[in-house]
Amino acid sequence: MREATRQALAIVRLQPQGMRVNVTLEACTFQALMSWLDALGRQGIHAASLAVTAHPQRPGWVTVNTLILERRHEK
Repeated sequence: MREATRQALAIVRLQPQGMRVNVTLEACTFQALMSWLDALGRQGIHAASLAVTAHPQRPGWVTVNTLILERRHEK
């Protein structure tokens, strides 16, 4: 999760759910979130579920309502 720090994302909580992990983040910029998810994708980790809400007072910022990550299965 060092990549999250590089993208200036603050992870509040990691909750394992079997082979997945539910991630709670503080509000962040949409661009930082997408950059982080892209970096995770290059490591074989993808978002199984993602739901965000825009901040009307802060353009470009989102609240992550749901983020569940899982490792892609190697074949």
